[in-house]
Amino acid sequence: LIESDLHNEFSALPQMLFRFLCKYPIKLKSALVGGYTFYRHLQDPKMIKCIESYDYEYDYVFLQKQSQVNALYARNPKQHRLAMTDAKNLVSRVRQYSPHATIFMEQTWSYSGRNYGTFGSFEEFDNQLRKGTQLMAKATKTLVSPIGDAFIIVRSERPDIVLYKDDNKHQNEYGSYLKACVNYLLIFRQPFSQNTDCCELDAAKCKYLQEVAQRVVLSK
Repeated sequence: LIESDLHNEFSALPQMLFRFLCKYPIKLKSALVGGYTFYRHLQDPKMIKCIESYDYEYDYVFLQKQSQVNALYARNPKQHRLAMTDAKNLVSRVRQYSPHATIFMEQTWSYSGRNYGTFGSFEEFDNQLRKGTQLMAKATKTLVSPIGDAFIIVRSERPDIVLYKDDNKHQNEYGSYLKACVNYLLIFRQPFSQNTDCCELDAAKCKYLQEVAQRVVLSK
């Protein structure tokens, strides 16, 4: 299950992840609505319907809220304490219906738009995102999906591979591909094969993104 604050127009993730997984007998369900906090996830019937699936329990669940919320919580836990409450409530709801699921809290990527999300720099934004996500994962007894760390590596090593749309905030198709790579590896914990689907993107760039995801996930 993927529950995310990303509009379908901004995320090719479910389709890319499905293409990675199509050789396996796996069901993939996603609920994508732009700009959602976990509180709004909990108020949305579409989201709740995805969680309360009576046909089967989920094995893996990826939860992503509005991009900068975890960083805001890290910067001022008292002011943003409801973000932690909402995270606990959403995870509790998932565990009510899928008690054996492995749940990942997404550490999202920083971006340069809106003065780096009001944090002033990529570095500060990334540090607060990492800290906030780790705090929430610890409190909810979930794991961290380190998407943001993968973005940091690509921005540093391969600035020619653009991961963002023109708004300098949402991910483009290469950002979605990198995210799908990280999520895939978190499930299977095995390196990509030589014939992994590149989803009609540049093959050399995709091979590099696969390698970055492997460094971020499999080296830990």
